[in-house]
Amino acid sequence: MNETNPHTSPTADQSAAHEFLAELRTRISTQPLPYQYGVEARALESLWEIFGQARTIIKKYPGCEKFAAAVTQMLNMDLRPVTAKWHRAHAEGQLNSRDGADEFRGDLAVVQRKLQDFAESMHDIAYGRKARDALTPPAITPEELDDCFKDLAFGIHAGSLHVPAKVIDDINASEAVEVKKRRQHYGITTAPPG
Repeated sequence: MNETNPHTSPTADQSAAHEFLAELRTRISTQPLPYQYGVEARALESLWEIFGQARTIIKKYPGCEKFAAAVTQMLNMDLRPVTAKWHRAHAEGQLNSRDGADEFRGDLAVVQRKLQDFAESMHDIAYGRKARDALTPPAITPEELDDCFKDLAFGIHAGSLHVPAKVIDDINASEAVEVKKRRQHYGITTAPPG
C-alpha cells in the first residue's frame, strides 16, 4: 500500500482509506447512472450504505484520525443533505414517479462529482498520490445518439414490408398529397417530399 517503501506497514489512515476506496469506487456513488438505466431507489440505498461502511472502517482502524476527519466531513457536508432530502421521498414512493426519479438523478449527479473529488483525496491518503478513476462509458454512444436524431426519409421504402410495390407507391403518393396540402395551409415553403 505504501508506494514509496513496500516493506513499511501501512498506517491506520492508509489502511482505512484503502478499504473505503474499495467500496466508494465500485458503487454508483462515483460512477454515472445513465438515463433510463438503473433503479433510482437502489442508487439511494447505495448512498445510505456509505455511512455504515465509514463507521465500520473507522472502528476497525484505531488511530485513523486523518481518514476519520475527512470521511466525517464528507458524510455530513456532502452526502447527508442528499440522503436526508430523499429518505422520506423514497418512503413515500416518489422515486417511482418519473418527475421524482429525474429530480433525484439531478441531485445524484451533483453529489457524485463531490464523491469523485473525495475518492481522489482518499487515494492520496491511501497511496501517497492523487488519482481519479475513469468514468463508465455511456450506455448509448454519441454516434448511436446522433443516429436517433437523423432526419427520417419520406415514405415507405420498397421491400421494407411484405406488400406489393404498387401498394407502397400508392401510400407514398397519397401521403405526399396530404403533406403538400398541409404545407400550403400553413404557408410552409420547404421542398416537397420526394
